[in-house]
Amino acid sequence: MMQRSIYSKAALCCILSFFFLIICIGKATIMQTALTNSLTICLTTILPSLTAMMILTRILTESGLLEQWNFLFGRLFHFLFRLPANFCSIFFISQIAGYPVGAAMLRPYFQTHANAKKELSAITSVCFGGGPAFLIGTVGAQFSNHRPCMYLFLSGFLANALLAIVLGRCISISEPPLSAKPVSFSAELLVSCTRQASQNLLGVCSMILCCAAPIGMLNSMSCWNWISEQIAEFCTASPRQVQTICNTFLEISNICTLSVSDSHMLPILAGLLSFGGICVLLQVSAVTHGQCQFGILFGMRFLAGCLSAGFCWLLLQLVPLPEATTASLSSSAQAVMSPAVSWSGNSCMPGLFLTFMIVLFLLSCDKKSSSSSTIYQ
Repeated sequence: MMQRSIYSKAALCCILSFFFLIICIGKATIMQTALTNSLTICLTTILPSLTAMMILTRILTESGLLEQWNFLFGRLFHFLFRLPANFCSIFFISQIAGYPVGAAMLRPYFQTHANAKKELSAITSVCFGGGPAFLIGTVGAQFSNHRPCMYLFLSGFLANALLAIVLGRCISISEPPLSAKPVSFSAELLVSCTRQASQNLLGVCSMILCCAAPIGMLNSMSCWNWISEQIAEFCTASPRQVQTICNTFLEISNICTLSVSDSHMLPILAGLLSFGGICVLLQVSAVTHGQCQFGILFGMRFLAGCLSAGFCWLLLQLVPLPEATTASLSSSAQAVMSPAVSWSGNSCMPGLFLTFMIVLFLLSCDKKSSSSSTIYQ
């Protein structure tokens, strides 16, 4: 019976793979356009906004500064959130460093006990954030100042903090020993941190490109356009806005193509940024090598998105944005619908950059495999 089930799953995978291959051949032009646009977003938004922060995060982690932070402020963190004091630095650095960073920093603490998956999934769901650099790089260009970005960041942080307070009082999480190792800096540390950050960024951009193809095919389907039109009529929004919001729900980097016509869109942006997108959740699962349970992570981040939207709406009611900022939103709405940098259809630059990224990725994989084989030998 088990063998028949294995054969059935294999047959289903083969059928779906063949079906997807046929679609890829039939929708080649659409996929090319989607991948080119996503590559443009990676080169003009993701890499410039996240590179410095990713390198700085690695330096803080590897140099021992975060352990000093835990040693100084960990007990206060435990008193407020009822979470292990050793996670103090990880919680705060994950709010500013980028989405997968918190999961990568947490994984080494959850490898030795029975409830590792449940505990890792729970704590990862609150050590989660895009960070100010990602906010300014993706949606900051639409505003005349960074005050709306401050609202978005503060809303996400408050949602995570509230969830962390509730989580610490509902779930018992194993506490690693609190220690402080000496702080050390060196040229080798800088080079190593830069290399690791570059590999992480390459993985992020690869996942964005991977998700671009199915999203592009989805947008080309007439049934999906009809659904977007029906939702737009119900929500008094444009079908393009509804489609872009759905694309952002699937892959968060699409938020830079979302037109913000007025301040009423800010709670929606806050909810999407706090949720992170399906692609980011898959990246978190990959970073933890499958230890993070996707269902728990999805549910917690969806709840965080709702809380973040509510906090953003409350901030707008208590401290409304100036009229000058709202006016600038309307004037820049059409300009944001196109990427910051565009290439002609005959340009070879997107293909060259994509090839360069693939070569770097293959070289990094080859080094990992050779080093692991040497260890085993």
